[in-house]
Amino acid sequence: AANSLSIREGATEQLEVYGLYSDMSKREVTALVNWASDDTNVVSISNAGTDKGTIQGVSAGMAEITASLDGVSASIPVVVTPPGLTEIVISPDNQTIEEQTRLTYTAQGIYSNGRTEDISTEVMWSVRDSRIATISNIENAEGVLLAQDDGSTLVRASLDGITGET
Repeated sequence: AANSLSIREGATEQLEVYGLYSDMSKREVTALVNWASDDTNVVSISNAGTDKGTIQGVSAGMAEITASLDGVSASIPVVVTPPGLTEIVISPDNQTIEEQTRLTYTAQGIYSNGRTEDISTEVMWSVRDSRIATISNIENAEGVLLAQDDGSTLVRASLDGITGET
C-alpha cells in the first residue's frame, strides 16, 4: 500500500482497493467499498457508477480518503498540489506574412484545473529556422516575430517543460 498520494488541483485519478479475506485470498473491491474524503474542499471522491473511486483535486492542501466495507476500512492521505501547466496554445495559427514585417504572437496556458491564462510574457519564444524568422523574448516585445526570408518555420513557446507550437 502506498503511504500517500499526490494529485494536482483539477486533476482526477482512479483509485483501486483490494480486500484481504480470512482465507488469505485477495480481491479487488473498488466498486464495493464506500468512499469518503475528510475534506471535500481539498479532494473529492466519487461513489457513483463507473466513476466510483475517482478522486479529484479541488484545492491545494491535504485530505484523507477512506474506503470502508463490512466494518473494515483503510485510509490514505492525499496531497493536492497547485494546478500545473498542461498545454500551451499559440495564436495566431499558421500565418503567412511578407519579408521584413512583424507579427505578434500570444501564448495561452491551459492548467490542470481547466483555467486558462495569457502567459505570453512568461514563455520562452523560439523559431525552428532563424534564417526564415526571428522572435523576441525581450521585455515588452515578447512574441514579436520578424520575417527575415522566404520560407516557413515553426513558432514555439515553452514554459515549465511544456511546449506549444504553430
